[in-house]
Amino acid sequence: IPLPLLFAKPQRDQLRISPRGTYLAWRERTTSTKNPEGSSEGSGGGGGVLNLWIQRRLPKLGHPRQITFEKDRDICVHFRFTSDDKTILYLRETKNGSETYHLYAIDMSGDDDNDDYNDDNNKNENPPKPRDLITDPKMTCAMGFVGPLHLWSVRNKPRHILTSTSRGAGKLSLFWDVSLINIDTAERETIMRNDLSTWYGLIRFIVLSFLSIILKWITGGRWKINPPQATVMWFPDLEGNIRGRVRVAITDLSSSFSVLSSPTNGKWKTIHCIPWEEMNFTLVGSLGGTGLARVDFTPDGKYVDVHACHISVEKDTTSYERFDIITGERLKTLAHNTTSDITGFVCNPQTSAVEIVMYDYEKPTMECIITEDEDNHKHEKDDKKSGDVKSSSSSLLRLELKSLSDAFPNMSVYIINRTLNDDIWVIYGEGDVGQVVCGGSPCGYFIYERHNVKNTSANPMPITVVQKQQEQQQQGPSLFMFCSPRPELAKYQLGPMAPVHITARDGEDILCYLSTPPPSTPNTGALVLIIHGGPQTRDYWCYEPLCQLLCNRGMSVLRVNYRGSTGFGTKFLRKGLNGTVFTGVQDDIEDAALHAISNGWAKRDRIAIFGGSFGGYCALHAMTFKPNLYCCAVAICPVTVVGAAESAGSFYGSPLVKQYKRKLWGDEVFSNEAAARAVSPIFHVSNIARPVMLVHGEDDPRVPMSHSDRVIDDLKRRSKDKGNHCLSGCEYITFADEGHGVRKEKNILYMYDKVEQFLCRQLDLPVVANLEECWTHGNSATIRDMD
Repeated sequence: IPLPLLFAKPQRDQLRISPRGTYLAWRERTTSTKNPEGSSEGSGGGGGVLNLWIQRRLPKLGHPRQITFEKDRDICVHFRFTSDDKTILYLRETKNGSETYHLYAIDMSGDDDNDDYNDDNNKNENPPKPRDLITDPKMTCAMGFVGPLHLWSVRNKPRHILTSTSRGAGKLSLFWDVSLINIDTAERETIMRNDLSTWYGLIRFIVLSFLSIILKWITGGRWKINPPQATVMWFPDLEGNIRGRVRVAITDLSSSFSVLSSPTNGKWKTIHCIPWEEMNFTLVGSLGGTGLARVDFTPDGKYVDVHACHISVEKDTTSYERFDIITGERLKTLAHNTTSDITGFVCNPQTSAVEIVMYDYEKPTMECIITEDEDNHKHEKDDKKSGDVKSSSSSLLRLELKSLSDAFPNMSVYIINRTLNDDIWVIYGEGDVGQVVCGGSPCGYFIYERHNVKNTSANPMPITVVQKQQEQQQQGPSLFMFCSPRPELAKYQLGPMAPVHITARDGEDILCYLSTPPPSTPNTGALVLIIHGGPQTRDYWCYEPLCQLLCNRGMSVLRVNYRGSTGFGTKFLRKGLNGTVFTGVQDDIEDAALHAISNGWAKRDRIAIFGGSFGGYCALHAMTFKPNLYCCAVAICPVTVVGAAESAGSFYGSPLVKQYKRKLWGDEVFSNEAAARAVSPIFHVSNIARPVMLVHGEDDPRVPMSHSDRVIDDLKRRSKDKGNHCLSGCEYITFADEGHGVRKEKNILYMYDKVEQFLCRQLDLPVVANLEECWTHGNSATIRDMD
C-alpha cells in the first residue's frame, strides 16, 4: 500500500448536515501535488490541507463548493452550523501546536434572495471571508488542556453562541468564564464569571486552600474544612442559562456537580461529589474536547440528568442518572453498563434530550435509553396521525438501531448529527478492513433518510441502499454513501484487528488488540507493540492506518490497554495511578510482549516498541530498564523525565495539572528527586543497547524538545567515551512549527516514511523504496546529527 493512501489527509471527512437540512458540509483535502495514484491535481493549491466545502440540498441539489482556502494547515479541528443554517462556526488554533483556540464564522449568504450558493455553476469568484469572533488575541476559547467541548447553541438566539473563554491560555485555561458572542458583530458579553478570573476570587481561593491544608496538618486530619473548589466545566439549559457546573479542589482534586434549580435562583445546590480516589477520567477526557461529563436539564424543568461516576457504590463504570432538581435526590439510572464506561451520547435535535448512549468494551455498541414519559407519548400520538416520523419513540428508535446495525455488518456505527425535524441523519460506519457497504474501503459517511419510517412493525424496517443522493423522497428509509475518507484502499487487502485478552502476572485482565498481516502478506514473525499515550486514554477496535502500514509490510501489531486506561471503570483506572505507571503499567506491557512470544504471534528477537507522549515514555522505559527484550524503539514527543526531576516550568499548565501529576506519579516520585531520577529514562540512557528513533515537534508546549535533545546527546557521549556501538542505527528527527505531535501532511508523510524504513531495517524486513519527493517537498524536518 503506498504510504500516502494511509497517511495523507483524507479525501473528505467530518461530514455534517445543517439543522434545517439546507446544506451538507465537510472537510476536503485540497492538493497541489501528485495524488496517490500518480496523476496531477491542482484544486485549491493547498498541498495536503483540509478545507471546508459545502453542497446545497434544498430547495434543489447543488454542486460541491470550496468555501475556505487555507494552504499551510488544516482549517479547523471542529465545525458546526448555526441553527438557522446561515453560518458555519469553526475552531482553529491561533498558531499550529499552540493549543490556543479562536472561534471563526463564515456566512453562507448575505440574504435569502442573493445566495452565493443557490446557483449551479461551480465558481468561487467571491468566496466568503471567515471572521474571527474572538477579538482578544490573548484569549482562548471552547477547548482546554482536557475537558469537554464548551460550545453551545441558544434555542431562541440563533445569531448568538455560548462558549467558554479564558485570557489565561496555559496556567488558567481550565478555569473558564462563559461568554455570549454575537455571531454577526463579534460582540462578547461575559455572562458567568469564574472565581479565579478576578483578583478577589483568586486571593480568596488561595487563602482558603492554605487554611484547609494547615488545619488538616495541625490536627492530624481530625478537624478539617472542605477545601475551596474552582469551576472547570459549565453547562447551560436549552435557553442558554448557565445552570450546571463541575468544580474541582486544587488541594485534593475532589470534585462536585452542582445546579441551579431555576434560572432566577442564584443559589447553587450540590447534587453529587466525587473524591479523587473515585474519579473516572472518561469524564475529564485525555485531550481538549474529549471529556464526557454532562449536566442536562429536562424541558419541563423538574429534573437534571448527570453523567458521572461513583453515584452509587455498586457502579464501577460511569452512569447517566436522573436527579430531582429541587431536592437533589437521585431518582433512577438512565444508562449504565457493567463492563464499559459510557463513551458517547446522541441527543434529540429539538429537545437536546439524550436518546442513545454508546459503550465500548471490545467493540462499540449503541443503546436506546428513551423513557416513555409524557414527551414521548406525545411523539407517538403525532406518529399515528402522520405516519411519518419526525421525533423518535423508544420502540421505533430501537428498531432503527437494529436496522442500522444490520446495514453495517462487522462495523462500528456512529450517528454524527441529525436535522431539526429528525428526517435525515449523518452516519459514519467504520470497520477494521474493507467493507462492502463502503465500496470496499474500511469506512464511509452516509446520508440516512428516514422517509415514512413507521412505528407499526415488530420487525426492523428494511433500509434501502441507494447509489446517489435523491431529490425525490423514497417510499421508505434509505441509506446513501456520500463519501469514503480513503476510497483508494478498496484496491488493497487490509490486516484484520481482533480483541484479545492477556492475563498479567498479578492476574489482571488486559484487553489488547492484535492486528495481523492480510493473507496476501507473509507473516514474518515480526511484531510491534504500540503503546497509547495519556496514560488516561485507551485504544479501540477501528481502522487504524499505522496498524495497516505495519501489517502491509509484514509485521503484526499489538496495542495494549494497560491498567490505568480509561473506559473500563474506576477500579481499573485507579490501578494505574499513584506511582504504578512505573511498575504495574510497565509490567503489563512486558507481559503483553511475552504473551505474544509464547502464543507464536512474534519471535523473541523480532519485537519493537512504539509510542507517543506517555507511550513514548513507555518505549524508552522499556529500552532503558528492559534493554534486551525489544530490538528497537520509536518514541514520538516522549516524556523522558518525571516528578521532582522535572525542571520548573518544563510543562505548561494549570495548578490542576500539577496536582494531577502528583496523583499520577505518586508522592515519592513527585517530591523526591532521587526517586524521580530512578524512573526517568533520561537518566538511564547508558542502559540503552538497541537502536532508538526519536521524533519531536520543536514547538511542543507539553513536553520540551530539550528533553529529547539530552537523550540523544547522552547517547552520543556514551558512544564516544566508551566506543559502544549502540548509537549505530539511532535516528533523531525534529519538526519546526509542530507541537505535541505532527499534523502537517508533508511532515506526517515524511515521519512515517522514516519510521517505516527504521522498523524494516531493525526487524530485518525489506525496506520499501523512499516516498516520492513530491509528497514531502517543503517539509519542516531536521535530521539531527548523530556523530
